[in-house]
Amino acid sequence: GSVFRVALMADAAPAGGYGLVSGLWEDADDGGYEPLAGMKVLVVDDEPLVRVGLSSMLEQWQCEVASAATVGQVQRLLRRAQDGASRPFDVVLTDLRLSKTEDGSMVVMAMREAIAHYPPWQTHLPHYIILTGDTAPGRLQLANTMGATLMHKPIDPRQLHDLLSRELGLRLDMEEFMETL
Repeated sequence: GSVFRVALMADAAPAGGYGLVSGLWEDADDGGYEPLAGMKVLVVDDEPLVRVGLSSMLEQWQCEVASAATVGQVQRLLRRAQDGASRPFDVVLTDLRLSKTEDGSMVVMAMREAIAHYPPWQTHLPHYIILTGDTAPGRLQLANTMGATLMHKPIDPRQLHDLLSRELGLRLDMEEFMETL
């Protein structure tokens, strides 16, 4: 018998939606996070509240966010993005375990397949981040074999922001370098 206590910060939710407090992810002592404007992020998690929470945090950081619960939804998002000639995702945040039949490696494979069949995206490869609550040593090895960064749940917002900030800086440096060529 364990006992747990949970404190939530939320306003009244509108009918049919999730109500999250504005500024929920900001630390009171540092005045918030630097904007990550222009970063395009895909969030994949089968838990609706996790998807909404991550999306809300990323949107507060001024990221452009899309989300999905299944590999099929990811594939549909990718087809729509390619049909609309949208730029590819900079970062893919995916839960390791999505359902009994799907996992984060399948999301990475779906992304790679979409990129392989769409030449305009082949020069702009996403950074993959695998999210998991599992601490087994094999999880790090799995993430490494996929070329992904592994982050353990619960996600530390500062750590995620730092990782995304570095990724955005690298992408901006690369764009600047390509323009000089």
